[in-house]
Amino acid sequence: MKKGFAEEQQVGLAGIPVSDGPGFAETAPLRAKLKVGPGGRVVIPAVIRDKLGLSEGDALMATFENGEMRMVSLAQSVRQAQAIVRGLVPPGVSLVDELLEDRRQEVLKERKSG
Repeated sequence: MKKGFAEEQQVGLAGIPVSDGPGFAETAPLRAKLKVGPGGRVVIPAVIRDKLGLSEGDALMATFENGEMRMVSLAQSVRQAQAIVRGLVPPGVSLVDELLEDRRQEVLKERKSG
């Protein structure tokens, strides 16, 4: 019996089923050969979905650069953005405190002019 697109066994580039069995290093790249199915659909192997913490219906962010596509979970994308912002804020500075102080000053100005 012919398997459906989503039911095909996902295999690594060497033809070996995707696995993170004994001895798998958390930092080692996890690679899988994927197929583009009807409508451009790609099935992400379960082991990779598990590593990303993905469930059906979750959002992914895709980036295409230098001939490569990279996908990250929405949660990971948010963490990356937060890390970038943290790197731009000097130590000891609270953006929340600054925002609140700016808003307080705006309210005082509004009260004086109104």
